Amino acid sequence: MLEAMSGVFILDPVPHQMREYVPEKDINLRRNADNLSAVLAELSLDPSTQLILREMTESLSEAQVSELGTVRSELGDVMATIQEEIGSTVRSVPARLMSDGTLRFLAIAAALLDRPQSVGDEDEVARAERLLVVEEIENGLHPSQAALLLDRLKESAESGVRTLATTHSPAILDALLGEDHRGVIVCSRDDDGWSQPTKLTDFPDYFEVVGRGPLGSAAVRDRLRPQEQLATEQRSLVDVLGF
Repeated sequence: MLEAMSGVFILDPVPHQMREYVPEKDINLRRNADNLSAVLAELSLDPSTQLILREMTESLSEAQVSELGTVRSELGDVMATIQEEIGSTVRSVPARLMSDGTLRFLAIAAALLDRPQSVGDEDEVARAERLLVVEEIENGLHPSQAALLLDRLKESAESGVRTLATTHSPAILDALLGEDHRGVIVCSRDDDGWSQPTKLTDFPDYFEVVGRGPLGSAAVRDRLRPQEQLATEQRSLVDVLGF
């Protein structure tokens, strides 16, 4: 149990805490990601990881973003930067000027690519079983980034980092493929007010729900709930409204 819990990393990025210089050696990502700049600088030392970070950075749709880098203070502390193109001008945007959404996006990217320090061969199994937990994963992200983020989550699962994320975003749900539905858990309230998790594929009307259109549209129409619960509420409306 302790080994399993040690592999869980809860990420709750706080953008305003990511906008300062960070000691270069502060490379173990913390829950609030306030040391994001140092973690990104460390990750960028590996060429393959740097390429992935660059590709993810280029996908940011709120601006024409290309390069991801860092600047150093006189004391040797670091701050993440991105290269942003505006017209024919290229400017370097430091973390202190980045939007909340950009910082959250980079924090999630770093958490997916980061690996805990290993102290020996016995830790390899624990490292391979890392679980990343992110609440409201869509916060601050542009809807067009949903598919990219999900692709990265699935790729990371293949390399040993699984993700448990909550979302209310139709864009995230719409980006799911049919093969992803087995990993979707829908939480609703039972008659006593308790949260009730149900696997999407266990819905009695699962095929009817997915046959009507994208999951995001079903959520907007409040169709992503167990059929029995919907039927109960519909009966209640009949009793109240008289039809």
